[in-house]
Amino acid sequence: GRIKTVITDQKVIAGVGNAYSDEILHVAKLSPFATSNKLTDAQLAALHDAMISVLTDAVTRSVGQGAATLKGEKRSGLRVHARTGLPCPVCGDTVR
Repeated sequence: GRIKTVITDQKVIAGVGNAYSDEILHVAKLSPFATSNKLTDAQLAALHDAMISVLTDAVTRSVGQGAATLKGEKRSGLRVHARTGLPCPVCGDTVR
């Protein structure tokens, strides 16, 4: 299946939803439409590293946040999710 479908499957990886999957795939430089069983070893390593990086950063930003501010804090750390048509903060290209 598609890599985005695999990493958002709660039976495969619990807790990764739409927003964080977008961020993980962006950091790993992978298309959400890439076929999961065709990823190279290098792509799998990049995906693994991106998962650790994105999720560790999310947890670090969330520590000590009250429930009322948690969603806003999550959004402030997102680079590509819900930013379609806007410039990528990393490379400047349009987020698709």
